[in-house]
Amino acid sequence: MLGINLDKALSLCNLKETDIDNSVKKFNNNLLLFHFDGSKKALANYLYLLFETSNILILNPTNRSQFSKSFHSGLPYEFVVGLDNFPPGNKKYLDQGKTILTDRLIRLIIPTSGTTASPKLVCFSENKLYKAAKNISLSLSISKEDIACGYLPTNYGYGLSVLHSHLFSNSKFFLPEVNTKFIDLLMSSNCTNFYTVPSMLKYIDKFAEKILLKSNAKKLCQAGGALSQSQVDFWNSVCIKNNIEFIRMYGQTECGPRISCLRGKDYLNYPTSVGSAIPSVEIEISKSNGEILINSSMLSDGYFSNNSESWNIEELPTPFPTGDLGEIDNDGFLTILGRSSRFVKIQDIRLSLDEIEFVSQEITKVDIAAFQNQEYLAIVPSQNIQEDLVDILSKNFGIPKRNIKLFSEKYFILNGNNKKDYPSMKSKISN
Repeated sequence: MLGINLDKALSLCNLKETDIDNSVKKFNNNLLLFHFDGSKKALANYLYLLFETSNILILNPTNRSQFSKSFHSGLPYEFVVGLDNFPPGNKKYLDQGKTILTDRLIRLIIPTSGTTASPKLVCFSENKLYKAAKNISLSLSISKEDIACGYLPTNYGYGLSVLHSHLFSNSKFFLPEVNTKFIDLLMSSNCTNFYTVPSMLKYIDKFAEKILLKSNAKKLCQAGGALSQSQVDFWNSVCIKNNIEFIRMYGQTECGPRISCLRGKDYLNYPTSVGSAIPSVEIEISKSNGEILINSSMLSDGYFSNNSESWNIEELPTPFPTGDLGEIDNDGFLTILGRSSRFVKIQDIRLSLDEIEFVSQEITKVDIAAFQNQEYLAIVPSQNIQEDLVDILSKNFGIPKRNIKLFSEKYFILNGNNKKDYPSMKSKISN
């Protein structure tokens, strides 16, 4: 698995055989619901199950409420690893579930982040995991000397890909103690590779100069959502001053989960881009609607779902439609223009919610969530803002002020993957 054995994997994560629960070694069921709680023991158990068994691991998401129907009543598991007092599995469909998954050689089922109203369970075979780890490692030039900071949640595709790609490269993976602050890790750990999402960078940008001056970082990678252009410019500039490479990546869980990469050397020529395709990925733009389409040997084996009658693995369409709109220049560099589903009509005016967020964030310098709720545009800032944002948006986009509502920062919600949780925000303001 990933080109190494269990002993090597444990060593690279600074773990020992004794960190593995003895009870885990007795699990020989085909399907296991696995919960990452951020502890070293959970990581050791995961590595054992991945390297030493043929079990299919179903990773338990942090925002379980969105998956309640699937995870609490339907999935064919008998045991749960790393989570106490979880309801027993539904054994009725266990044999049928085994057959479907074993036939396809599935090893891992990963939840998507749940930023949409319909998050999914994405299936990966061992071959797909290997290819993704290899190609991400190549795109980032990960070497044996690198040390990854395992700060991201490891129950989602992005965090898990950091672990897998560094194990593939025989580089070390440092798992911090639970509740350790990211700012402290960046200043005081010996990690060289840090992987971030926008909210993490916004959390520390006021102290960036001081933090990076004390850091051992060599690479600072950003993915997991859109970062405003002013933030991209800022982080690239401050990283250059401190001899750190700022790298942008774009991806989706279904795609293994990275699609493109913009290395620091290319930033000046392509400042608004998320980079060119990583190895084994082909990117094209739909001529009909401008959607980004992906062809890749890393694409997942499909979506896992069930109903009252049967279990199913729904194969992904090829090429895979990402739901993002984009354009590719003559050099093959991709720019994201927004989500195809993030266009709405308010008072017969067609609006890009991503553009509204971008403009709002440039004005206020804080994270903004924008979404449609009934007949009005809801604006939710992550912090208290002083600007008359409703008046500015009304003038810029031609929306009547009565159709724009600005809410308190208490309604701003991030999910377990540090992405804006639009369904939860919408539900909260409606109650």
